[in-house]
Amino acid sequence: LFYDVRVLWKQWSLILTIIFFYLVIIFAMNAPDCEAGYLGPGGIHDYQKYFNCTGGVVGLIDRSILGASHLYQRAKIRSVYDSPFPFDPEGIFGCLMSCVQVFLGVQCGVTLLIYPTARERLRRWLSWGVGLLAFTALLTLFSIEDGIIPINKSMWSLSFVTITSGLA
Repeated sequence: LFYDVRVLWKQWSLILTIIFFYLVIIFAMNAPDCEAGYLGPGGIHDYQKYFNCTGGVVGLIDRSILGASHLYQRAKIRSVYDSPFPFDPEGIFGCLMSCVQVFLGVQCGVTLLIYPTARERLRRWLSWGVGLLAFTALLTLFSIEDGIIPINKSMWSLSFVTITSGLA
């Protein structure tokens, strides 16, 4: 089977643009009562330091576009952290990282198309997995809750996407 490498570069350019846009918004915008880059649940998390900052700028964007009444009202972060605002991990802005994860899965399929032997496929998948895990380690500074971008499943953070993709 043949796969056009020119299409592959266009796809990678789009995904890297999405990641860049996502990171710029998260680290450049300040939501009220939040610091730039905050991706936590708000509420009583971190000794109520960011009580009114549920979801950081991602939550603010989703609440601004969709309205609080159109977000998931019973998210775990509300009951566990007593967060004052609803938050939806599948909101408009939050879906960007799930698109990145889907793309990484598509790349596994591209490996099936391009490389004919199991050895070549396995070598590439292992190198991608190790590379994504190493990138996650850098993003999190080798911790679970700290670092530049902590692993956060509820927010579909970039580190969550890279660690789950790397392990898969």
